[in-house]
Amino acid sequence: MRHSNNDVTGETRNGSECHALTSRQRDEMALFQIFFEESRDGLVVLREDGGVYCTNARFAVMHGYTLAEVEQLYLWNWNSQYEKSRLLEILRSVPMEGEHFETRHRCKDGRTIDVEVATNATYLHGQKLIFCHCRDITQRNLDRERIHYLATTDPLTGLANRREFMSRCEAEVARARRFHRPLALIIYDLDHFKRINDTFGHNVGDRVLQAATKQIHRHIRQEDLHARWGGEEFILLMPECGLDAAMASAERLRRAIAQYAYPHQETVSASFGITVLAEGDEIDGLIKRADDALYRAKAAGRNRAEIERPDVSSA
Repeated sequence: MRHSNNDVTGETRNGSECHALTSRQRDEMALFQIFFEESRDGLVVLREDGGVYCTNARFAVMHGYTLAEVEQLYLWNWNSQYEKSRLLEILRSVPMEGEHFETRHRCKDGRTIDVEVATNATYLHGQKLIFCHCRDITQRNLDRERIHYLATTDPLTGLANRREFMSRCEAEVARARRFHRPLALIIYDLDHFKRINDTFGHNVGDRVLQAATKQIHRHIRQEDLHARWGGEEFILLMPECGLDAAMASAERLRRAIAQYAYPHQETVSASFGITVLAEGDEIDGLIKRADDALYRAKAAGRNRAEIERPDVSSA
């Protein structure tokens, strides 16, 4: 009997445990439902054919749809980065441990948003499901771009600042050396700029700087790097440009500045110093040669361009 009673007690205990397990499962499902529905990020579960298995309200709001509308969509209805065939390949290849990447989504109204996606795959009743955690990072990317712009751009002229110029100059010099390609450097300076500031005020001086650099920018190539070096001094890095072409460019730029009608209605001129990269050149030496040429242009009467050739014998 005792054994029988033990069996009965055991059965009762097992039944209680099963009941408790079922209750715990219900709690877990309720917690998951709260997490899924209240998440601040968009959550969508996809079938392997690209259709929506389920989604939350945040995902629908992110894309400008209602929940009912999203449930009728397929991945290619909102993913603007890949074609349908490529997206199906991606879905089939999503690993169980998941992936993390950035992409672009198309909203109902035609807008595109930047989205950070984390995926996981699982199987339910033999069907592969892909869980996608989607975060709208459009504003974050805009903020990042703005910070980069402020860190690399001269606020008055909108040109690259000195730090950005040096960073990009290093890359261009390395490329020119590696592939044995020509590279020219021009430094120019507005003549008697202090007199403009003293006579007409700094506001007019700023407008003159803006106007002059815009004239230069209109007459250079897209691949040329134009930066403010300091004060009224500016610098140009010209890839795939030899000494003769650089001199012709400098003369064209000098005329563009001299012929423009400035806000204070007086003529503005500029002086130019030109050099090219030579074998064994360091960036500081390259810049110094262009600066020496600029100094000679000013000493010779201004409103002119001078060349400083590399010392090939010491290279």
